[in-house]
Amino acid sequence: MAWSAANAFRNADSAADTSSRNLIIDDKIARQIDERGWTDKEVQATVDDGPAGTTMDNRGASKTPDGIPRNDPATVYGSPDGYFVVNDITGEVVQVSGKNEPTWIPDGRIKWK
Repeated sequence: MAWSAANAFRNADSAADTSSRNLIIDDKIARQIDERGWTDKEVQATVDDGPAGTTMDNRGASKTPDGIPRNDPATVYGSPDGYFVVNDITGEVVQVSGKNEPTWIPDGRIKWK
């Protein structure tokens, strides 16, 4: 199944707290999930495995769906070999790594556990 902007799923191991949360996946991120080698099941399994690190979502207004710039904490799921970043406040998936790209360089701002 391909991701769409309407796709979201519940996570029992939320980064910001231990309650369930929805992940918000916009059209750009949905395309990147597919293009960068992730499947729906892998995304779900990665979230179920729990947080792997932290970073910040510092997107400018032109990069957010509501036009409001972000300066929010974010949680990283996965590993340096394949990860995605979720804004802790909004639940938006803001970055997806190239899981199958051997030359992918993890974001240097990530603080891995």
